[in-house]
Amino acid sequence: TADSVYNGEEYDARVAERLGDGPHNAISPELWSKAAPLDEGDAPAGVMTAWAAPAVTVTDSIAPVALTNPRKGLYVADFGRRLTGVVRLNRIICKEGTRVILRHAEIMQHAGLPDVKTADP
Repeated sequence: TADSVYNGEEYDARVAERLGDGPHNAISPELWSKAAPLDEGDAPAGVMTAWAAPAVTVTDSIAPVALTNPRKGLYVADFGRRLTGVVRLNRIICKEGTRVILRHAEIMQHAGLPDVKTADP
């Protein structure tokens, strides 16, 4: 439903299922709008060119070196190093409507909490 490199991601599996991104991928064609040409004045300016960099690919899958619970309802996964990637959550069991909030940080505070202020430019 929303995501940010620095402020995390909001993902509602109930919405994802309706959009065809859930485990059953039950998207119905009637939910999609038909493509329509733009008037020339509405089209983006510039020239479309191919991406000139190598494709982004998965090179490794790593597990956290530590998983802590510094306070009620908060779990911190520490990967032990700075990295770039995508978080994949497995075996999450919770009630419908439960909020799971992911926050990314580059350093840990002394109290074992992520310092999310340092990640925001």
